[in-house]
Amino acid sequence: MKWRKQCANSHSKHSFFGLLVIQLLIGGLNRAVLLGQSLSLVQCQEYAIRSSLDVQKAGLRVETDRINAQLTHQAGLPSWGLSLSEGVNLGHTIDPFSNTFLQETIHSGTLGLSSSVMLFNGFRQKYQEQQQLFTRRADEATLQQQKLELRRQVTAAYMQLLLSQELLQLATEQRQFVVVQLNRAKALVQEGVLPKIGLTDWEAQLATADYEVLTARANLQQNRLALQWVMNWRESSDLSIESIAVPEPQPPTALTTWIDELPSRISRHPAVQSAEWQLKSAQTGYAIAKSGLYPSIALGIGINTAYSSVAPPDLIAFGRQLQYNLGQYIRLNVSFPTTSFRTTQLQMALAEVNRKSTALDIQKARLQVNQTLEQGKALLLSAYEKWQQAQKQVEAQQRAVKAAKARYDEGLLQSVELALIQANLVKALSNQVQARYEWHFRKLLLDQFVDR
Repeated sequence: MKWRKQCANSHSKHSFFGLLVIQLLIGGLNRAVLLGQSLSLVQCQEYAIRSSLDVQKAGLRVETDRINAQLTHQAGLPSWGLSLSEGVNLGHTIDPFSNTFLQETIHSGTLGLSSSVMLFNGFRQKYQEQQQLFTRRADEATLQQQKLELRRQVTAAYMQLLLSQELLQLATEQRQFVVVQLNRAKALVQEGVLPKIGLTDWEAQLATADYEVLTARANLQQNRLALQWVMNWRESSDLSIESIAVPEPQPPTALTTWIDELPSRISRHPAVQSAEWQLKSAQTGYAIAKSGLYPSIALGIGINTAYSSVAPPDLIAFGRQLQYNLGQYIRLNVSFPTTSFRTTQLQMALAEVNRKSTALDIQKARLQVNQTLEQGKALLLSAYEKWQQAQKQVEAQQRAVKAAKARYDEGLLQSVELALIQANLVKALSNQVQARYEWHFRKLLLDQFVDR
């Protein structure tokens, strides 16, 4: 038997360590996959939600509500109790059968089984279970709101990082243009066509381009860190994200159906739903307070018996003692509120104030959500208008650069003038890229207006 027990303990230990090793291997593989790839926007959002401490706390709050609801339900079920008692009397005792003093030790005891149930308490139990349900629904909506806000923050940081990558590419291309022109100028100086002083302008432009590249690279790193902070990035390596194809902005007329459908999402927004569930909870709280005006009715039943060692075992056996002393009872308890009547009225008044305050919270939530929606639509339209203007600016600057290069090749334009015109083109391209990303970002935010 001892050998079997040792084997069982050994097997359980091996099983535990086996499961632990498997979990570690799975976790290591998942991390290896995570570190070995560039994350998409959705993957970044999911990672942020899993790593968010606020989301985890909100999830625990929902779990607490679920447990409280089970406790409230259990409180309304019939309760059962089993009682056992054993007594020992030493010294002089009175024989319960002969009523004479005896010098002996007497063992006696009682057995009992009882049950009680609340038949009526003003429907308090029903309202309490409803309130627990409404509270859990409100906390679930709050949890979804936190996830939605976290997705919005990740989207903003993600798009800003992508924009920084494109701006760095523009700065790099501008530097390459300056390098090409500087090399061309050096070749002309060697041929004696261009004086050596002509290199000064391009060298100054190269220094400026190097500074712009350095600044763009620093902004890229800062935006990468900002995204990692929002995601609560806990990995040892730097975050790498996937590049997405940012489409050209569409005119508002092409998005009329999509924009008109947005107001219908207000009622489904987590902030509004949370406020609505809180209002239902407050209304139920008033009903709970009002239940104190009604009487409560409770039913109790039970059986009990007793035994004693004084009874002659040859005349009354132990089992027969329990049978002879067996008793049953049924009890109906009705209690009326008297002195607590004023307290109940005050509780009802307090619950009514809470209900009115919660109703105002719904109006406030709807107003804030509607303002956010209207602001998002206005920013989307503004981004499209900026992109249109930037598009015209790019086309004009491209024509100016083409003409300037032709004049520069003919010797009719100084190098510093050509560099200035080229810098204006790069600035216009930067404005165009920023407007295009801003429009796509605003559209993503509106599309994520409700966590679907």
